[in-house]
Amino acid sequence: MRTRVVRVHELRLAIILAVHACTHSFGVAGGAVAAFSAGSGLAAPARGRRIDRRGPGCLSLFVVAHGCALAALILECALHAPPVALLGTCAIAGALTPPLIATARATWPEVARP
Repeated sequence: MRTRVVRVHELRLAIILAVHACTHSFGVAGGAVAAFSAGSGLAAPARGRRIDRRGPGCLSLFVVAHGCALAALILECALHAPPVALLGTCAIAGALTPPLIATARATWPEVARP
């Protein structure tokens, strides 16, 4: 059985399609992706520091929190929430994106021991 990993650009496309289906506005959909990207970019240093300090074990916390934020976005779309709520949830989902590069960087010293 193969598992499918959703890449970030695929997730952004899914956000555009979901928000557009909910609001019938590509402007709001673009704003949602911009909020997701801004949240991800602004929170990246803090996420990286957390992984560096606590180790790769806290990656599961980010995965669960990110999944919950995306589930909240789907719920808001289903309930036709106002655009401001959608933008806020997208920003939170972006801020909680799992820091895979930082996790790999924190794991290398253990993996590459002489």
